Amino acid sequence: MINLLPPTEKQNILNEKNLKKIIILGLVLFFSLICFSLMMLFIQFDLNGKLVFQRTILRDKRKEFESSKAKELEGEILYFNKIFVDIQSFYKMQFPLAKTLEKLANLVPDGIKLSNVTFGKENRDFSFVGIAETREILLALKKNLENEKSFQGIYFPPSSWVSPENINFLVKFKVQ
Repeated sequence: MINLLPPTEKQNILNEKNLKKIIILGLVLFFSLICFSLMMLFIQFDLNGKLVFQRTILRDKRKEFESSKAKELEGEILYFNKIFVDIQSFYKMQFPLAKTLEKLANLVPDGIKLSNVTFGKENRDFSFVGIAETREILLALKKNLENEKSFQGIYFPPSSWVSPENINFLVKFKVQ
């Protein structure tokens, strides 16, 4: 086939063909880019969904772990608190009888003889019976007992103050 068109026309046709090729190539690239972008967007949505799901699972597992750990610790704390309460009540029930008798021995002045000492553990009541040579010595004992802060409610019956010498007396008090 012979082409009888003038060279300018030939050039225009060739330019149009090239332009059509460029437009087609551009459209193919453009649509390919759009498809690639959409694929990346869908992949991102899918990965984000999976990430949210995994985070939810992780959060639930952490809560489960922390709650089981917290329950174990709470159980241990309750157990040890019970032990400490038992120990504390045991020590509250204990009474330093030897120290109290030592204090009492230091407070009794010369001239007094103790004949009977009794102690009530539950109420921490002390009482003792004795003989004082004089009323002044018995009064000194009363003052010594009153000055001791750990002895409360000191009571001498009135019959203890009747005789001036060789007094049989009874004293009652509570130990704090």
